[in-house]
Amino acid sequence: MSVALPGVTLGAMGARSASEAVGADETTAEAISEAEANAVYRSASRLGFDEVVAPGELRDVLLAAVARGVSRRQQAAEPTARTAITP
Repeated sequence: MSVALPGVTLGAMGARSASEAVGADETTAEAISEAEANAVYRSASRLGFDEVVAPGELRDVLLAAVARGVSRRQQAAEPTARTAITP
């Protein structure tokens, strides 16, 4: 399960630094900042994250994910024997 928090910065450079690096005017800097703020939602809508979680709900989401994982497999995974060349 892959979750994100709102307002997460996805990238090597934050909006403020990117604006300064390109010498953006105030309108462009504002647009860059808004794009950064909405990036997590765009990524979640394109299956980059399973869910965008409010910080207050994070504990419950993590506990549910752990419970789901524990109920799925009770034994250690075993290696798969391959007898042919897989494409």
